[in-house]
Amino acid sequence: MFAFAARSAIGRMLPRVEAKRFALPLAAVIFALGFLPSIFSEAAALIRLTYFTETGVAFALPLLLLLLLKIGGNASKEASGR
Repeated sequence: MFAFAARSAIGRMLPRVEAKRFALPLAAVIFALGFLPSIFSEAAALIRLTYFTETGVAFALPLLLLLLLKIGGNASKEASGR
């Protein structure tokens, strides 16, 4: 699933490059990254940390955008003279 998402993202960033050209290097990188955690518990801890980080970002970004909208909404009203 992550490999498909990575291939799709690279395909959008580099639209002129054929998917066949970066599929093999991408597979090699993903395979090499599999050797980083030497013990399964380390891998599980990394995955758990990633999920917590993803959840934090998923909540923090909308709150930040709402805060910016609130601040920016007041500034735009003052600029228009209302």
